[in-house]
Amino acid sequence: WGHIKFAVGDFFQFSTRVAGSFDAVFDRGSLVAIEPELRARYCTRLDEVLVPGGRILLVAVEHDAFANGTMGPPFSLPFDELPVLFPPARYTIQLLAKEDRMPLEPVWKKRGCAYFFEAAYLITKNR
Repeated sequence: WGHIKFAVGDFFQFSTRVAGSFDAVFDRGSLVAIEPELRARYCTRLDEVLVPGGRILLVAVEHDAFANGTMGPPFSLPFDELPVLFPPARYTIQLLAKEDRMPLEPVWKKRGCAYFFEAAYLITKNR
């Protein structure tokens, strides 16, 4: 088994100088929590610290607008946006699971959503 390394701080200030590089990243809620216009910057920073062959386990959500007209947080991240953030020349994206959360979490219907899915992806950085 390898070592587990945790780093706490402002991810946009993160670098390999801070904590080295990583073989794997678990993102459950970070990419969908930040404003969509910050996603490219987040993914660039992630690319800088992930080693070739490294993997990202990404849990994201897809939904329509909330009753107040906003899209989040959490902000919807549809599958077709992933190749923009993780270009196919550099990454392989695999859908692992997608689940309809509306029957399990009625809060989303109360917030005004017509649909709310949670999806898990395995994203591998090409060597």
